[in-house]
Amino acid sequence: MSGKTSNTAKAIIGILLLVVAVLAYQLYNTKTEVQVITSDKELLISQLEDAKADLMAQTTQNDSLNSYILDETARLNDLIAKAKSTNATNTRAMAELRSQVATLRKTVDRLRGQVDSVNRAYGVLNVEKVNLEGEFSKERTKNEELTQSNDRLSKDRAEGARLKLSGIEGMGMVVKKSGEEKESTAASKVNRFKVCFTVGANALAKKGNHTVYFRVNTPENRVLAGSGDNTFTVDGKEQLFSSKSEMSFNGDATQACASMDIKSTLVKGAYTLELFSEGRKLGEAKVVLN
Repeated sequence: MSGKTSNTAKAIIGILLLVVAVLAYQLYNTKTEVQVITSDKELLISQLEDAKADLMAQTTQNDSLNSYILDETARLNDLIAKAKSTNATNTRAMAELRSQVATLRKTVDRLRGQVDSVNRAYGVLNVEKVNLEGEFSKERTKNEELTQSNDRLSKDRAEGARLKLSGIEGMGMVVKKSGEEKESTAASKVNRFKVCFTVGANALAKKGNHTVYFRVNTPENRVLAGSGDNTFTVDGKEQLFSSKSEMSFNGDATQACASMDIKSTLVKGAYTLELFSEGRKLGEAKVVLN
């Protein structure tokens, strides 16, 4: 009886050992499979991170394309978060993630090609822009030089069109009742200052009447001015004049005289007789009275 019991126990122990071996084998396979699945999940996450970095590295000068890249980057962030929270043993969810990763990788590759094309196009445009800016700068410089040249020509023409004296002579005169004039240097007798002048020929000057202003400055540097409004403008400043007259000019050399009658006794000394026209001084002469 004891021998029969011993055999039965041995059989039970053998069966139990076999079950343990089978369970150990299954446990090992399951552990290996979990490790493979976990590695697969980590690989997916790594691929998503690489795709994100690749996408963020793409920059373009096209605002619409940049906006699309930002949207896709946000989508990748969501997918990475989803992958990290997904159970690696959920084969259906992992398969869906693999499909989305493959789709996003194609999107990133397509965007990279578009960015490269856009950047090349903008590179060509920038070169053309630089060339155009260079040409524009050259043309602007030419225009500025031309404007300056025209300004100089205008100034030269304006200067050339002004009346210029080729000769001037001042005199003190004694005017008799008959109107006859006689030159004198006696301060007690002179009752008129007179200046005669020659305007040089000038084809550019305005033809017609020109107003000539005559001014007598005393030895005390005082202007002998007549009654009424005896002011005119010289170089932008208002000044006094002694008398004025009209001179006809046709472009040829022209001789003319201007005078001022004196109604008071003159002091001895040097008098300066000045001529003005067109707002500028033409010339002057000195008369010394004794």
